[in-house]
Amino acid sequence: QKGIEQTHLALGFRGGSRHDPARYAAKLLSVILGENMSSRLFQRIRERHGLAYSIASQIAYFHDTGSFSVLAGVENEKTARAVRLILQTLAEAAAKPPSAAELRRAKDYVVGQTYMGLESTSNQMMWAGEGMIGYGAVLSPREIEARIAAVTREEVRRVAAGLFRRENLALASVGPGATKEGLAELGAGALG
Repeated sequence: QKGIEQTHLALGFRGGSRHDPARYAAKLLSVILGENMSSRLFQRIRERHGLAYSIASQIAYFHDTGSFSVLAGVENEKTARAVRLILQTLAEAAAKPPSAAELRRAKDYVVGQTYMGLESTSNQMMWAGEGMIGYGAVLSPREIEARIAAVTREEVRRVAAGLFRRENLALASVGPGATKEGLAELGAGALG
């Protein structure tokens, strides 16, 4: 608990490692849900319902594990409603594949970000270093593009169903009025 003007939320889900073959589908899921202003969470939580100042998803990979996170800054009195809608949005992603158009936009976004990120020499060096240290090989941008292009709508849904399970969820909040019991109750609601 902290007496601040807005509540900061972090919903984290245990995910796959950097070696998980489903990591490309997981990245596309993150883009669909919260990596840009046309994402489901941004449009639903911020634009349609006005519950959050900021909301985004992110994915992180490590050697032996990974995480999928949703981060939000919400109005204090709207925290419970925001968490419920976030969890509902995640549950919907686990229940139904994205539309073909939504997946195509996500693929275009990831491929575009990949190429834009490699425009500087230092970023290219980081790409090569991460590839060698993390994977033992450096994949070309074209190889990444091909792997992204191969992801299906059902693969994205399957990754969401594997991630967004109650036993994988950790929920943290900083703001006034948050209690461990209240967060536990919110977290128990929408997920299977």
